[in-house]
Parts: sequence; structure tokens; C-alpha cells
Amino acid sequence: MRGRGDPAFLVRFGAPALPLRFPIALAALLAASLTQAGAPALAQATPDPRQRVEIRYERPDTKGGAQFARVRESQCRESVADPATDKALRRRIVTLAAREWEAFHFPTLDIASAGLPLAPRIHSRGASAKGRAIVPDAINPPLATPAQRALRLGLVEDDADAIERIGGYWSVVPGQSAVATQNVIWGRGGWPGAGWAQPWSAAFLSWVMCEAGLTRPQFARAPTHWAYLTPMFDAPAASAFTPAPLSTPVAPGDLVCAGRAESKEIATLDEARRAAAQGAPMHCDVVAGLLPDRALLIGGNVMNAVMLTVAPADRRGRILHNPHRAWFGVMKLKAPDDANAALYRAEWSCLGKSADVIACLQAR
Repeated sequence: MRGRGDPAFLVRFGAPALPLRFPIALAALLAASLTQAGAPALAQATPDPRQRVEIRYERPDTKGGAQFARVRESQCRESVADPATDKALRRRIVTLAAREWEAFHFPTLDIASAGLPLAPRIHSRGASAKGRAIVPDAINPPLATPAQRALRLGLVEDDADAIERIGGYWSVVPGQSAVATQNVIWGRGGWPGAGWAQPWSAAFLSWVMCEAGLTRPQFARAPTHWAYLTPMFDAPAASAFTPAPLSTPVAPGDLVCAGRAESKEIATLDEARRAAAQGAPMHCDVVAGLLPDRALLIGGNVMNAVMLTVAPADRRGRILHNPHRAWFGVMKLKAPDDANAALYRAEWSCLGKSADVIACLQAR
């Protein structure tokens, strides 16, 4: 088992083990960009989900009724009177999501770039412009079409720090059945090392919207995506989000939603509405920023982490169809537009032009 909080993923290719983690310069660059004047800093004051739960790292005394996981706090601020007039709501949503992405060590997935090898190259000081290969070029040819390409890995759900954070996400979901289930699993010998059994992507969004101040009618905190999407479809007047077709330009703070598994054939909002009513598997990400031909999306439980996905978009900010995500629509946040809500500012525009996102970041 990896040590507590250790994010390293070691991959051997015949030679000494190379950590499949990209240079820490990325984190420094992100922090610098996010703390510039007018940009939404990953503020020290942002809530820490770990404070909502207590996780025991040693087997508790079951005779005393102790448990591995206990929810300390489940309440939300519910401070948004009217999303349509809250000028800072978009910024709060993006900042909360970005703070968790940072906490997971900035894992990044590119599904927008073609002409790149599946396994990335490591760019470090003293290396050539092409970077250092972690897989021989002969068996890592450029791909003709966009593939899911991991640009950076970080924590995953079975790392100790991630387990606590995910427990905090679950704390705001009514019923807290996932916490009860996890206690049973850990109590039967699944601890240490077992991650969360129940998919937690909807719990992540529930926590973000909870800490952003949305009330239950404005966002129905739930263990599944279909459960919070259904009220958006059925009672849009009460919701903070309005369903819109995929052809709608997005803005930071909006949600982009897709079908999963057997629901990947969903193509329209009407189909999504019917599928959600039947409990179909779905997934939504927060729009964190827009670049000339890229959208930056943050979602939970993507490859078992809070992940930034670089997705294809046009210059009007419309998400484009992609073989790796079966997007069916946009949930438009009713809040006013906020030019300072985006994760990335104009100085990062090379991200939308460069074939290699990491190379672009390191060139700044």
C-alpha cells in the first residue's frame, strides 16, 4: 500500500522506475495564474471537506460502537437568495471545484488533441524540446484521432487524504448511505486501502453546490447525477440551472452533462429527461474555463480523482461532440456572467493553440 497521501504512480519500462507525475512547475504556474489581480484565487479560506468527517485509520473498538467513518457536519450554508442576482456565484463554484482539483494534485485528462502519442513525454529542465520519452517512440506512435490522454496524474480515491475529502463530499448528501456502506466494507476487512465503493462524482458536485450556498430547491444534493438533474428538468423555475441543448455556449460555473454506460446513446434533452426519470447513469462536469478551441471541465470520480478534462469546443464556447464523452446538454447557471470566474485567464490562451497542453504550460 502506498504511504498516506503519497500520489506517486510508478511505472516500469525495463529501466529504473519513472514516476508518472509531471513537473511541479505546473502547480506553481497554476497557483500564479490563479492569484493574479481579478482572478479567482484558490483561496486559503475555501472550505475543507475533510473537516466534515472523521476517518479512523486503525480498527475501532467495535464493542463501543465506534466506526471507521463518522459525519461531523452535514449542513450547508444555503445563502443564495436568488441565483440570477448573485454576481459571485460562478466564481465560488469554479473556485471550490478548482481547490479540490489542486488538492488531488492537478490530475489532467486531454480528450481534445489529435496527432499526439497516447503516453506523454516528460518535459523537465535540461531536456530537449521534445521532452523525455517514458515509452519508446517506436511503440508509442501519434494517434490520428483524439484519445483520452492523461497529461498528469495525482491522488486517487484510495489515498488517505483523498478518502477523507470524498467522505466530506458524501457528508452533504441526504441519508449518508454511502458512509454507512463504507463502514460495513471497512469493518469486514476492507481497511486499510479500500477506496469508496459507491461512485462519488455526484457527491462531489453536491458538495461544491452546497459550499457555494445553493439551497436544496436550487440544487438537489444527491448520490447520483440523474437525481439532481430530474428537478432541473421538472421544476426549472426553482432550480439554479436551466437545461439547454449542447449547441448552447457555456460559461464558467455551468454544467456539461453526458450519458454513461448504457446511456451513451442519449443525444437530446428530451431523451435525457426521460432517461433521468428512469435512473439512467449520467455524469456532469463544472465548466472551469474556456480557451479558443478548448473547454476546461472539472469533475469528480473521473479516473478515481477530481480531474480537469480538456475538451473540444468552438470559438463561441460550444462543447463539441467527442467519442470519449456522450454529451447531451448544458445546465446553464442562472447567475450573471462573470469574466473573472474562469480558471484560466487570457495569458493561458496558448493552451487552445498548442498541440501539447503540458508543453504550453511549461513554456509560460
